[in-house]
Amino acid sequence: CAEVADGCDVLHRRRFESLRGLQTAFQPWQGWGPYLQRHRSPADPAARMVIWACHPSFPCGGHGDRVKGIVSAFVLALLTDRLFYVDAPDPWDLRLFLEPQFLDWRIS
Repeated sequence: CAEVADGCDVLHRRRFESLRGLQTAFQPWQGWGPYLQRHRSPADPAARMVIWACHPSFPCGGHGDRVKGIVSAFVLALLTDRLFYVDAPDPWDLRLFLEPQFLDWRIS
């Protein structure tokens, strides 16, 4: 029994050490500055954008499917240098659950 506990302790320690590397992965990305500045400036009618939408006319799946779609659309917006917005009033408005922090993704 003690050998199993020691083995589990070693595994937990290794996992914790491997997670330390994630701290650097989530440090501010240098490309954020210009992207966020452009997103915060007044909207240009000719600006290219990616809008992730969920409406009754086309189903979006559950919350997990919605989050995966939103993250994918955001990465697409970053890679193609487009503004990013979410328009999801159905089945529950995401603005009730999520608040923008760095990037205002809400369509007003």
